[in-house]
Amino acid sequence: MNVQRQLCISLALGSFLLVGSLPALAQKNNQSDVTDFIITTGDIVSGAFVPGRNGGFNPAAQVAIDRAAAALNGLLAKGAIAGIPQETQQALASILTETGNPTLAVTQFQNTLVAAGADSKLAAGFVKSLQGLTAGNVISPGKLVGAIEAYNALVNSGNGNFLQVAAPQLQAVKAALLQLAEALTKANSPKANARP
Repeated sequence: MNVQRQLCISLALGSFLLVGSLPALAQKNNQSDVTDFIITTGDIVSGAFVPGRNGGFNPAAQVAIDRAAAALNGLLAKGAIAGIPQETQQALASILTETGNPTLAVTQFQNTLVAAGADSKLAAGFVKSLQGLTAGNVISPGKLVGAIEAYNALVNSGNGNFLQVAAPQLQAVKAALLQLAEALTKANSPKANARP
């Protein structure tokens, strides 16, 4: 259970930042429970998302996260993330960029997760959420939100055995998603937004 917590908690910030970009559903008859100030997505994520652009990133955040995607793609292709087997990193790179033999990589990744004890539907959804996430070194906010949510759902559903057997795959995805979320966080820090 401790391993499960560590895997999920580490993506909590990224998930919080990104889920804030999703539009809220209105209640019937335009009624609202809100009696205080209304928190906008700009308030939640310090302006990372531009209102009215379907939850798109602001230009500075988009540049930062696209650069992080390019760096991540390079690291994974080389197998340069410490502590994760090179073949796992290269398979993830193939899935994220949809290059090489992504069909084989998807099958292997998904089969490993299911063999370790993951629910087959959750594993399929998880791997699908990763497909093309960093293709062309461009990140879509919606795809990133979906990947983080799918990762958290998969980890939350797993038992201790699953988390240990599938650890290389989960650690590789965790490292990738954290790198992207960290780039977004840094792009929207007060220091990054300060003008000289």
